[in-house]
Amino acid sequence: MRKTALFKTSSRLSICGMLLLCFVQAPLAAQDQNAHSERLLGAGLDLFPSFLAADQQLTDKLDKDGHLLLYIVHHNNQRGAQIIAAQLQDIKQIRGAPLRVVIMRDYDALFPKEQPAAIFIAQPRLPHLDALVLYGKEKGIITFSPFAGDITQGVSGSITVTARILPQVNTTTLAESGLRLKPFFLRIASPYPEVETP
Repeated sequence: MRKTALFKTSSRLSICGMLLLCFVQAPLAAQDQNAHSERLLGAGLDLFPSFLAADQQLTDKLDKDGHLLLYIVHHNNQRGAQIIAAQLQDIKQIRGAPLRVVIMRDYDALFPKEQPAAIFIAQPRLPHLDALVLYGKEKGIITFSPFAGDITQGVSGSITVTARILPQVNTTTLAESGLRLKPFFLRIASPYPEVETP
């Protein structure tokens, strides 16, 4: 009887310990994921202006006031999008054109009042990413996301993280959208899908 009681007590303690470990690990995993997303966003913000400057048709995409209209698109993270927008606005201008940065929900960005010069994806796993990619292709504008996996979904630009952080371009999307990037930029960018060398 005593052994049985001890076994039951030990089992309960073991189960409680595992549950406690799960409760502790879940927030830590979420924090790690958030920190990783923030690092990707930081790297993406560093490279995004280079994508814009490499667009050979950029001057044809100015709004009626001569600004580069950029959409910062999120699903439910308005605060994060505001931080990104503020950092981009600090750049002031690209190739002599001042920036105008607008924050939009992903669904609203599918029906814009004005056509942007480019779209920056500010949140991973957007529900309407496929539709945004299609919009970018139809309008011939850059769709950029720093998040892993979005390049396979068809965004025209992203980043690749190895020993260095490099721009990454979706060659299929570039061709389908008619986007022309400067040859120098394409030489340093990592292509997706990978081009196999014989």
